[in-house]
Parts: sequence; C-alpha cells; structure tokens
Amino acid sequence: AAEVEADGRVRLGPLALVPPRALAPGPVKVAVRPEAWRIGAADGLPATCTKAAYLGHGYDYGFKTELGELFVVSNDALQPLRPGDTTVLSLGMQGVSVVQARAG
Repeated sequence: AAEVEADGRVRLGPLALVPPRALAPGPVKVAVRPEAWRIGAADGLPATCTKAAYLGHGYDYGFKTELGELFVVSNDALQPLRPGDTTVLSLGMQGVSVVQARAG
C-alpha cells in the first residue's frame, strides 16, 4: 500500500517514485518484482538482511524493512550480504507497477 501525493509522486515509506502514467492523489497499490530492488543505494529504504541463499548466478535475499519482509533477487555474486548485514534498498526503473486502490 502506498499514497499518490498532490505532485503525482508515489510515496512508499521513505521511497518516492514517479509512476509511468498519472494517477489521482490517494491510495494506490505498488507491486515490485524481486529483481527490481537495488541493493546498496545511497539513500532509500533501510533494510536488514534476514536470509541469503547463493544460487550459482546470484543471491536470493530476505530483508526486514519498515515496509515489512521483502524478497530480493540480486545477480551480484561478488559482494554478498550475510544475515544481520544492513543496507539501503532503492527501486529500479523496471519491474514496478502502481495501480489505483479500490475503495472499500
């Protein structure tokens, strides 16, 4: 769950994004594909790694955030995180969908 602000940006916790099409101010739902998350951003959503699984091509991670538990897929096998490590997550340009929430 997120909110479209008066300026058209979507506020998702500490993250702000501009949806590809204009939406009326108010509640929206945001769906994020696991590979859309960017790990190690300069600013964004603080996160603590809760699980890490190496899959040969990269890692599947679990993160605890103020938005809840997030599942993240990363193809960066050179700088792995371990459970307990902290980082900052941001959103990429693809793999993020925003739709107007229905009333009721």
